[in-house]
Amino acid sequence: MPREADEASNGMADRTTGVASPGRTRVRGALELNDELREALLPWLDLDEVGPIGLQSWLFSIVPALPRPALGDHVLDRDASHGSLEERLNAMAHALAECASDRARKNFQAAEYFRENRVLVRRLKALEAMIRTRVATGKLSPVDLSDPQAEAAARRYLPPKGGALR
Repeated sequence: MPREADEASNGMADRTTGVASPGRTRVRGALELNDELREALLPWLDLDEVGPIGLQSWLFSIVPALPRPALGDHVLDRDASHGSLEERLNAMAHALAECASDRARKNFQAAEYFRENRVLVRRLKALEAMIRTRVATGKLSPVDLSDPQAEAAARRYLPPKGGALR
């Protein structure tokens, strides 16, 4: 939805701080709770059940959780094609940098998950060795330590026999 020229002239600071500009005129109209809106909100809210008062209450509880743009940010519509070439390039560069940051964070989390699982498998193998030693010395009755899922996890997280341990 394109923005009106008078909205753009009111300044970004008013929109980002949440304070309404005194010069802005407000036009209040009833929001029509049509079928399209009901269908769009259905995963989160049943408009037939809560009605307009419930919708207002829900909006007042959800909107504060949404991130606000910084004071210097210029928020484009979802369709950035209406912005200038520089704004579109900046938006794309920002989105790509955010994507790269998310990817790096996910890769780091995956590496940490793998490292923690490797440590857990080594501890499990050490416990199994302790149990086998106690069984061999006669201090513990024989125990079946075969578990196909544990063996599959050990193969996944530990290097092959003769490989270097990190």
